[in-house]
Amino acid sequence: MASSPPLQQEAGLCIEIEALSSICREVAAQVPCQISIMAGTGIVVASSIEGRAGQPHEGSSRVLSGEVNELEVTAEMAANSDYMLEGCNLPVRIEGTPVFCLGVAAPLAQARNYAAIVRTCVEVMLKEQHIIRRDQQQLKQALTLQTEHLQSARSGRLEAEAQLQQQRERLLDIADFMFDSIWETDAELRFTYISEHILKKLGLGPEQVFGKTRWELFTPLLAEAKPEEWRAHQQTMEAHQDFHGFQYAVRLGDRVIHYRVSGKARFDDQGKFIGYRGAGHDVTAQVKLERELESSAERLRNIVESASDWIWETDSEHRFIYLSPRFYEVMGYRPEEILGKTREQFVQQGGGNTSSSDWQKLLQQIHNHQPFKEFEYSGIKSDGDPFSIKISGSPFYNVDGSFAGYQGTGSDFTQLKQAQQQLISAEKLSALGSMVAGIAHEINTPVGIGVTAASHLHGCTQQLIHSFEQQTLSRSELKKYLDTATEGTQILLKNLSRAAELTASFKQVSVDQSTSSIRTIRLSNYLHEMLVSLRPLLKKTPHEVQLECDPSISITTNPGALYQVFSNLVINSLQHGFSEQDKGIIKVHCNLSGECLLIHYCDNGSGMEEEQLSRMFEPFFTTRRAAGNTGLGMHLVYNLVTESLKGTINVQSLPGKGIHINIQIPLQRSDSRQHTPSRSALA
Repeated sequence: MASSPPLQQEAGLCIEIEALSSICREVAAQVPCQISIMAGTGIVVASSIEGRAGQPHEGSSRVLSGEVNELEVTAEMAANSDYMLEGCNLPVRIEGTPVFCLGVAAPLAQARNYAAIVRTCVEVMLKEQHIIRRDQQQLKQALTLQTEHLQSARSGRLEAEAQLQQQRERLLDIADFMFDSIWETDAELRFTYISEHILKKLGLGPEQVFGKTRWELFTPLLAEAKPEEWRAHQQTMEAHQDFHGFQYAVRLGDRVIHYRVSGKARFDDQGKFIGYRGAGHDVTAQVKLERELESSAERLRNIVESASDWIWETDSEHRFIYLSPRFYEVMGYRPEEILGKTREQFVQQGGGNTSSSDWQKLLQQIHNHQPFKEFEYSGIKSDGDPFSIKISGSPFYNVDGSFAGYQGTGSDFTQLKQAQQQLISAEKLSALGSMVAGIAHEINTPVGIGVTAASHLHGCTQQLIHSFEQQTLSRSELKKYLDTATEGTQILLKNLSRAAELTASFKQVSVDQSTSSIRTIRLSNYLHEMLVSLRPLLKKTPHEVQLECDPSISITTNPGALYQVFSNLVINSLQHGFSEQDKGIIKVHCNLSGECLLIHYCDNGSGMEEEQLSRMFEPFFTTRRAAGNTGLGMHLVYNLVTESLKGTINVQSLPGKGIHINIQIPLQRSDSRQHTPSRSALA
């Protein structure tokens, strides 16, 4: 049989029928008989006799089924009934398991003689076939397994290649997104790859780019020829060195594109240079912005340098890191003398003091990172001259929100300050002049009476002398003269004593106005003396001052400053509050509160609008400049109360409701610091 299905036996063996037939033929060629292999049912499976396979064999069936014992078969039975045309029932075993039955087709005696030999041969050949078959199956299984492994490996490789390709495409997409181009060159520095979209932007095709170096490609297109930079760039690439941020500009029609490229040299495993790989970025917008910023910075620099004010900046530790040139021009310092120092150190290096309440308030604002505006302070320039400046500042922050420092402006108002001081001095002199006029007026009365009494007494004395020389002096005339002399001397003593008291009082007041010394005063007496000095101003008006003060109150303070505060308040009421009023009343009430003196000053004048009230203490603010007022009176009051008297002042007013001023000052001032600025105190 040319092709037949395999037989599956009990042992699990699988042998081709053609292979069994071949065994039968080979064995039959060696012995004088034919060989058949039967299944358990008596069907001939394979045979050396052509056409025998697949045919039933009745005798064998009966023997195999046990109907007839093999040993009981005789030659006659075999010949007549075909019991053993194939001989006898010979089980064939492989690995101890019976797999087939063997029949020998020969005369009975001959078949039995060769049966054992034939079975052995068949068993050996079947075993060989079995081994070959098993080896083939094992080899096939091994080949199948190896093929599966190879297919799996190939599949894995293909998948890995696909993933690598996908990753490469992804990286290229990301790179193209992050950069405007990705490029590569060979070892000759000629382009082998450039991102497609940059070629489109440049309007170039691959054939125009690939195979050229950067300088060969772009030199004809350069908008800004920079031969030294290009020569250095070429030398860097020819030296196979990495480079970063090489920038150039190319002209494409009416457009100019600024490009910035970076590249990394590549080497193989043996260290041989194989080219460059790098990225490029279109920085046209950035260059435009940088140039605009540079132009803006130049304009700002010109403005800053020509402005009368200066710009300053401090770091997070409040140390100066920048001051515009105007500062050094005004102050006379060098940058190394200021930069790196705090503002406190700057002031203190000139002998200044930063312990005042205003300074402490500023330092607290800076500590809390709050903006501040027009803080005034003074100090000493490098040449020893005093200065007065105003500063304003605002905090600024880093990108992460952390505090970075302060930025602000400063201005010099030294000349203005000096002019203010001169005007204030003029105001003081004016007040002193008013006081002198008051003194002259008040002293004039007792002195005039004294002069009149002395003149009358002199006349009487001359008459008495004449009577005495003429010897006509009578007793009654002498008595009359003595009575006149007694009365006259009493008048003289009384008025001269009053003049002396007034002189002593006015002398103290004048001394107080010209100095800033601290002394203890009886407040009620001092205020009455002050009102006496102001009487010439009040006497010409129908207005009235009412003073309510406990006579027992004593205060240790700067009397001159107190006098100037009261005199300026009274003058302010007369000139502004009562300018359109027939009968004005000023009330001054003093009382104690703990360790402080509370002074309530009020009038029933015209009052003030809210906008005017908010500017009341500003220097040079006045509503009657046409009348010759300077606008420094209330500014002087504020400075005297807060600085010289170390107190506080607040004002309330409404139109038509007069003004109410509350002043609080300490009862004790033990220091002897003067209010008049000296060079060391100006800081």
